[in-house]
Amino acid sequence: MQKRGVFVDAEDFLPVTKTYPDHPLSKQTPSSIHLADMHAKRKVAEIAEVDRYNKKDADYKASLPAAKTYVPSEFLISDPKHTSIKQRVEGDLQAARRKAGLTDTVQDNKDEIV
Repeated sequence: MQKRGVFVDAEDFLPVTKTYPDHPLSKQTPSSIHLADMHAKRKVAEIAEVDRYNKKDADYKASLPAAKTYVPSEFLISDPKHTSIKQRVEGDLQAARRKAGLTDTVQDNKDEIV
């Protein structure tokens, strides 16, 4: 019998496969035998790439000039009168009491009775 220009018999159809060209991937040898081996190789390659990037980044940061860690504001007062809002409120209350002719601190009438 003849198929695709090749004479074959009923028991051997193998010569028919030679009528088609070889598949391009049939000549490649796999880099890994197992899937786990492939994942391990890829993980090692990724870790090496991350290490190379981190080294490159560290070298770049080392080449930069040192930045100022603290830049004072132009509106900063070195020795302020009040360091908190509570102190300012207490000072305002004492100033109002002085203006009214009272003492700076509030005195309870119960404390004067002996």
